[in-house]
Amino acid sequence: DGPTIAGQALRAAANILVARTHVIELLDRLSSPSLARSTADARAHLDRLTGRGFVSRAGVGRLADVARYVAAVEYRLTRLGEHASADIRRLAEIEPIEARYRLLVDGRRFDTLDDAVRDVAWLLEELRVSLFAQPIGAARSVSTKRVGHVLSDLSA
Repeated sequence: DGPTIAGQALRAAANILVARTHVIELLDRLSSPSLARSTADARAHLDRLTGRGFVSRAGVGRLADVARYVAAVEYRLTRLGEHASADIRRLAEIEPIEARYRLLVDGRRFDTLDDAVRDVAWLLEELRVSLFAQPIGAARSVSTKRVGHVLSDLSA
């Protein structure tokens, strides 16, 4: 039913924005220079997830995933102080894969990408959960190797 779906989407989006505000407050408190690379990455990630137009970009069916991804960013940040060096190692693992994805997408809007390319974006989100926030739980099995193979297939 349209009104029910719209209401659920509105509530989900509002909850995501509340969580976003909480994560931004957490980011603002993490001001140590030794955490700058990780907090900059987390802030950019949060902006990708919840920036202007996030509901239409994700789609109603993915809002629960977006909420989980925001929770994963929060989880990562709450543990960053004690695990800063591990966070940097995880960044070093994901950054090259994300760079390959950006080359594949080449600045095109998300809604203009074909399904296989959009699916890689969701795989990358699951990979971030797997690397930075395992207890939050990835929705599917994912690894840098698997995402790399998918990117290679799409680039061929």
